Amino acid sequence: MARLAALAESLAGGRLWVLDAVPPDPSAPTVGTAGAAEAVERLRAAQRQELFAARRALARDPRDERAHARLEEAVARSALLDAALRLGADPRLPAGPLLAQRHGRVSILPRPAFVSGGTERWLARASARVDDAERAHARQNTYDVVTRNCVTELFREIELALAGDTRSPFARRPDTAAPLAFVPFLAERAVRAQWRTGEHRTLLSYRRATVAAQMAAPGGWRALLRESNTLTSALYQPHEGDSIFLFFTDDAGLARPLLGAANLTAGLVASVAGLLRLPFDGGVTMARGLRGSAASVPELFFANVRKGTFPLAVPADARPEDG
Repeated sequence: MARLAALAESLAGGRLWVLDAVPPDPSAPTVGTAGAAEAVERLRAAQRQELFAARRALARDPRDERAHARLEEAVARSALLDAALRLGADPRLPAGPLLAQRHGRVSILPRPAFVSGGTERWLARASARVDDAERAHARQNTYDVVTRNCVTELFREIELALAGDTRSPFARRPDTAAPLAFVPFLAERAVRAQWRTGEHRTLLSYRRATVAAQMAAPGGWRALLRESNTLTSALYQPHEGDSIFLFFTDDAGLARPLLGAANLTAGLVASVAGLLRLPFDGGVTMARGLRGSAASVPELFFANVRKGTFPLAVPADARPEDG
């Protein structure tokens, strides 16, 4: 509260105020300078440098409590040295940290006005506003595999960027009304067929680019085996946002249906286990298992829609490959 009072005074007067951290105890040890003003002056110069550094630290982050304490201590030590020079005496500088220890009354904060029976009403209104905001956020950012996925949103952003520019060959999205046109590789075919395209590049995912770099080293086949599944992978860390699966199939090739069947089995088993854990985790495990089962079905037909969640989309040192 005292520090808030000092900040309020600083804002009101346009001049920085800090708490008085000079020790009230007059028995603090002194620095034996034997009255040498030159020594005290050197101490004072060094302390002023610390004072300037403390002010800069507070300016960088005014919310840092440690920066406030550092500035208060620097001001207190400077004040003690100034007094020693003024009185021609040895300064009293405590060896430990200086903390504001004086007592006083603080009355800068207004008392809240409570209305009988009004608290519950305002809490109900605040909760309703939070619920409305969450629903609006969900409507705006909901993901749907068919109607609102990475492909549909990419074309929507292109349309917004090129709205009204009828001269551009990109002014109209490719025909995505056909069945399965929301699938990325089918949308890519539509782009090549209907737009004038130039260079084509393939950016490997974080996992594939990292595994490819590890395979180039001696014994790289071990990295391929280790990173082929979620149980032994050193790159992938499962979390609640991901579905439950066993094998990565984005680079599996002909083995994708077999690995997809294993993933489907793992998802179904997790769903059953999640049903038993429903009272304990609120259905999180069951939902992850069901999502894993649904994402594994396309793998049975040589398609892949799941890559796993990684910290980066593409590693900084990965180079796009022509594709």
